[in-house]
Amino acid sequence: MYNPILVSNLKKCKNEEEVESVFSNFHKEDDKTKIRYLNICRGNPQTFFAGVAEENDEKEIHSRYLTIRSMFLTGSWR
Repeated sequence: MYNPILVSNLKKCKNEEEVESVFSNFHKEDDKTKIRYLNICRGNPQTFFAGVAEENDEKEIHSRYLTIRSMFLTGSWR
């Protein structure tokens, strides 16, 4: 389910702590959901990662989340 208020609050974030605070306020804890919302904020770009990883590898998903969060905050995706 899409939450426009969550997206609006994320777009105002300036650092990692603010992003994590917004997600926790909206009870969004899993990295796949966080990735989905950060991609919505970035205009739903396609993101590709090199290498082979299993679909539900939690460490890989968390690594992808950290990468996307960093791109979101730096604006390097624009």
